[in-house]
Amino acid sequence: MKKPLWWGIGIVFVLALACGVWWIWGRDRGPVKVKAIAVAPISMQEEVFATGNLVPVSRQEARVLNPGLVKKVAVKVGDSVKVGQILVTLDTTQIQQGQMIYKAAIAGTVIEVNAQEGNLSPVQQPLVVVADLAQMNVEAQLNEVDAGKVQLGGKVTVTSKVLGNTSVQGTIDQIALEAVSQPSVQGNALPTVGVRIHLDQVPAGLKPGSTVSMQIIVATKKGVLAVPQIALFQEGSKNYVYCIQGGSLHKSEVKIGIGNDTHQEISSGLKAGDLVVLNPSNQLSEGLPVTPDTGSGGT
Repeated sequence: MKKPLWWGIGIVFVLALACGVWWIWGRDRGPVKVKAIAVAPISMQEEVFATGNLVPVSRQEARVLNPGLVKKVAVKVGDSVKVGQILVTLDTTQIQQGQMIYKAAIAGTVIEVNAQEGNLSPVQQPLVVVADLAQMNVEAQLNEVDAGKVQLGGKVTVTSKVLGNTSVQGTIDQIALEAVSQPSVQGNALPTVGVRIHLDQVPAGLKPGSTVSMQIIVATKKGVLAVPQIALFQEGSKNYVYCIQGGSLHKSEVKIGIGNDTHQEISSGLKAGDLVVLNPSNQLSEGLPVTPDTGSGGT
């Protein structure tokens, strides 16, 4: 029995379709155009950013263990006091004979008064708080990674919304010897390390308890090979870049050094003048023919 004519026509159609698909997708579509930049030595610094709170270097809290009648409050908030100046006098005749007089142990400014004449002295709160507002520190908590980068004597730039474009310089004078776990919003314990920065000077407007921002320079290097952060990609724990060699891609493992928001030091794996691809996508692969675009978008 002869096969129907449509059977032969169908075979021819399938073969023609397959050839057409091969011709469209299997042919050489030419090199892929990619953004690229030449590796070059630069000067760079690594920084740690954090926030902290202002704390007076010297602070006195006049407190009582047993309540007494407040006979005299000799100061008010904002007063400047000298060492030995009377702050509060209590009448303690109900618990002992005589009066209890509280004097300023430091020279400074009265920043808090909780005692009221004619009332019993507070026990949970200090009667009076005096602070030296001319000398202040910044206390901050750094994550354990950043804390491992900072060092005693490190220079810090402190900024605040109160100061506008003005910044204040400071020096790290204390780093805690242990990390403390602080609960996060998710409930996880995140180890942090306490760091104290002494301000070189205290501009007007900065108040105890205020929040400030800090920029800590942890490393500075000159003439190091570096690439933009957007050139790097990771596979497992290793770092790679795509280099362009002879018109095609070559995946190169690199070792990294210090880094900042824009660049990463390359300690090995590249040399000056190598072309690396920016923003490598999953569509790129070893040996893929490419054409580098080193225009303004690749700088």
